[in-house]
Amino acid sequence: MSRARRGASLAAITIALAVAGCTTRIPMPPDDATPRQVIDVYLRAPAATDCETARALGSDHLCGIVTGATVTEELPPVDETMRYLATIVVSGGDGSLPDGPNLWTYELSRGSGGQWRIVNEGMG
Repeated sequence: MSRARRGASLAAITIALAVAGCTTRIPMPPDDATPRQVIDVYLRAPAATDCETARALGSDHLCGIVTGATVTEELPPVDETMRYLATIVVSGGDGSLPDGPNLWTYELSRGSGGQWRIVNEGMG
């Protein structure tokens, strides 16, 4: 193998490893997790670009643009729905969700299997 070809192969392998290393797998919460445990796991997933875990817990539409998030406040529940206010930090947002810190509301309800999942999210 020529030196140039070895160099190109090494570069391709390095890029593949770098891309593969961009996602950190966030473990799913246990089936008996509390709503707070679920939201904490969910908020870590987009920042780690673990879109699979985010999708399994409710939605992956913020995956890749949220770089950090924390629960700011537990809001009063409505019927059987738990609600949380979080601060999400956005990078690569748009006019509807600008870069920087944004307040975001999450609602969780029990699914058919009894596990808490994100059922609604958004501003306000």
